[in-house]
Amino acid sequence: MHRLVHDSEKKLFRPETFPLTVRFTNSHNLQIRCIRVPIRRLACSNVTQCRREATARTCGHGNSWEGLSSLEAEG
Repeated sequence: MHRLVHDSEKKLFRPETFPLTVRFTNSHNLQIRCIRVPIRRLACSNVTQCRREATARTCGHGNSWEGLSSLEAEG
């Protein structure tokens, strides 16, 4: 299981390091998975921003999340 850890001082949610399955659609509208990518202390203010940052860092910029209700961990 993974958790979003709240940093009360900086008002940020920081996901702990965990194997992340990223699903996104690229410019050609193809579903692609980037599987089991460790995310280390990703700084974000909410889950939506976490997803965006995780996508950019693990699958490249310019890609968008495809309807995930939460960050998916495999393991």
